[in-house]
Amino acid sequence: MDHPTNEHKGHHLDDTLIAIEVLRRGSFAAAAKRLNMPTSTVSRRITNLEAALGVRLLDRTSRKVRHTEQGKLLLSLCENAIDEISANLNTVVRSKHTLSGPIRITAPVLLGNELFSGWFSEFMREYPDVTLDVLLSNRNEDLLTKDIDLAIRLGPLPDSGFIGQRLFTTHSVLCASPHLWDAQRQVTLTQLQELPFLLMNSQRDGIMFETERSGVSNFRPSKIALVSNDLALIREATLAGSGVACLPKEVIASALQQGTLINIAPYAKINTPRHIYAFYPSRRYMPEKVQRFLEFISKKCEQYS
Repeated sequence: MDHPTNEHKGHHLDDTLIAIEVLRRGSFAAAAKRLNMPTSTVSRRITNLEAALGVRLLDRTSRKVRHTEQGKLLLSLCENAIDEISANLNTVVRSKHTLSGPIRITAPVLLGNELFSGWFSEFMREYPDVTLDVLLSNRNEDLLTKDIDLAIRLGPLPDSGFIGQRLFTTHSVLCASPHLWDAQRQVTLTQLQELPFLLMNSQRDGIMFETERSGVSNFRPSKIALVSNDLALIREATLAGSGVACLPKEVIASALQQGTLINIAPYAKINTPRHIYAFYPSRRYMPEKVQRFLEFISKKCEQYS
């Protein structure tokens, strides 16, 4: 007997599903109605399967369909398996709409701790059956290899291939500790040049800001005390009075409120806004729990838009 080849396995599986339906119902017409396809198509697919397997599954007359020995064997071997596959597929479909289980998220360390941590807690209270698996990292983690559902990042990411939804735009201020500069006095541009600066790597070439008197200019500090890619390190050094930093308002909001940091140049509008995005692999068939989380975070971020 010729054995089925790998090349046509997909067709054989489809035809087997049709054959099982005919064997169950004992009628081509009843199976065709259940499968929502023409009776002639059902008959042809059974004939194709019989030819591929080299066995006869059904004896046909003008009025009756009878199982052959091989037909009975196929039904007994495959019926439960097909029911199990159907049940498993239904489980997969239901899981998309289930508001339970893990959501794996990544976010920058400082932004996650300062801004999003409270929102994470609020979401967990609202959806107690969902588990937030949060990876705080300043690296652009690979969403696919790390099984990450959603990444909160400064963007846009170049050539990532992922979907990006802007959450909000962050604006920075020139800030310092009151131990470095008197909170009652605004610093002048000349005085700024005399103060030590704490810079992010991206600020090495200067800080773009705008004033009513001077317009837009690229300020290049003459004294640089620290350069780093870590926003948390820059903030801590600023709090310690080590220098002036240009930091996003969102990550120093509590320090500004408490007076441990001050905006020393409120007249200067920093012209380097940064956009915060939520990135995810695909918009199609997003699990309901991830969609709810994205909607929740987007709503929270509206206050910073």
